[in-house]
Amino acid sequence: MIAIFNSGRPGFAGVLVDTDEKKVIQDLVKVTDGWGIATQYKKQKGMRCKTERIAERFTGFDSEGYHDDETGEFVNTQRPSIASKYKVCERFEFMSDLIDMVIADVSPSAIVTGPAGVGKTYEVGEGIDRCGVPREQVIIIKGFTTPLGLFRVLHDNRSGLIVFDDCDSAFQDQTARNLLKAALDSVERRIISWNSSKLPDEFDPSFEFKGRILFVSNIPVNRFDPTLVSRSMIIDLQMTRDEIVDHIEKIAPKVRIVMNGEAEIKPTAAEVKDVCTFLRENKDSISDLNIRTYIKVMKVRRHKAKGNWLGMAEYMTQS
Repeated sequence: MIAIFNSGRPGFAGVLVDTDEKKVIQDLVKVTDGWGIATQYKKQKGMRCKTERIAERFTGFDSEGYHDDETGEFVNTQRPSIASKYKVCERFEFMSDLIDMVIADVSPSAIVTGPAGVGKTYEVGEGIDRCGVPREQVIIIKGFTTPLGLFRVLHDNRSGLIVFDDCDSAFQDQTARNLLKAALDSVERRIISWNSSKLPDEFDPSFEFKGRILFVSNIPVNRFDPTLVSRSMIIDLQMTRDEIVDHIEKIAPKVRIVMNGEAEIKPTAAEVKDVCTFLRENKDSISDLNIRTYIKVMKVRRHKAKGNWLGMAEYMTQS
């Protein structure tokens, strides 16, 4: 059987396990990612079985570690987590300070990582406003970029602030990684070069980069290229499910709820309490627990206030 267990690890909603071989297939930042991975794995192995979600913690992590099926590397699960020493609010304060340091050019780069939908992008925007940088002067790259596209961004914004928000392609391609390594190198002059006859004429084949870069990603730090990690300040916002709900409860009054695409609503204290209580009571079985889930359930709570909103919310968040 292939099963998705509660991983019991901060920031990971689940872990996909081949229960017959007692082997971890993959850590899952979102449980919903597991179904496709499980299907692919079963096809490769010629397995004919179903995938089940099991709320209990996978006891395989009680051992010294496991071998990652994707990388073949041994993952030591006994490494103590520093996160437990600091409350979530303190970790977010560290993130805000780190963002300020990059914007002020104290550090050329920072990596902010953690579960999806906990407010990383929002905090970056708040930091930009707090430091008085006009939004139109900040280059935000989302989605996908080719190495040449990355070179263009670095070339045209060589003294600016660049934010790569969920643009994981920027550091997954080897050529792109080499460009970023040059941009963030710990030397007096950071020179970036593109030695190719196919380079468009409007580009300088070599230039000095004096800008700053913020990476915002859901990818765990241990899956970043080590050379980028060594060149950047890092804040890892991995959280347990209880901590995610605590964080949602704290920021709920500031969360924008938009209905019908334009009208912003302000939930009542009773509505906020109802939704947060629902999230806490169902935290272990909700497939995608984050602020976006809070917004979805709040819309259900408001729209079906006189109906079975709890049933609808449960079915929607756990399907």
